[in-house]
Amino acid sequence: ISTAGEIEGIKRFAQEGLQVRLSVSLHAANDKLRTELVPLNKKYPLDALTDAIEYYIRETGRRITFEWTLLNEVNDRMSDAEELAKLARKLEAKVNLIPYNPVEELGYKTPTANRSKRFADAVASQGVNVTLRAERGQDINAACGQLRRRAG
Repeated sequence: ISTAGEIEGIKRFAQEGLQVRLSVSLHAANDKLRTELVPLNKKYPLDALTDAIEYYIRETGRRITFEWTLLNEVNDRMSDAEELAKLARKLEAKVNLIPYNPVEELGYKTPTANRSKRFADAVASQGVNVTLRAERGQDINAACGQLRRRAG
């Protein structure tokens, strides 16, 4: 189950007794950048989100996964890697890095493969379990985040 960080939903989910993993779309590990990228952060800032995740872990005994879309020169800097690693270590979370798939209207850019790998390596070097998702489907606008109805 994936969430952008709806705290009440995380707490309810912790009580469901389901044998599924919780994924949290994090995308930034500081409130300023996360609020820009994930507007729900205004309502549920990182401290509150962290508390809810800790509750989920205590109640379920399950680890969580952080989803992190890598945006070139937005959240893929070494300082971002350090912040992510610190939070992931604290919560013993796995990290799934997803290179951004371009969407015309948004204006973000995909980091180079080398830049993405450097980011992944920086997080992993701090003791975090990290995967870097392979990029597929971009050429036909069918990659993660690209599937949507086009206005004619």
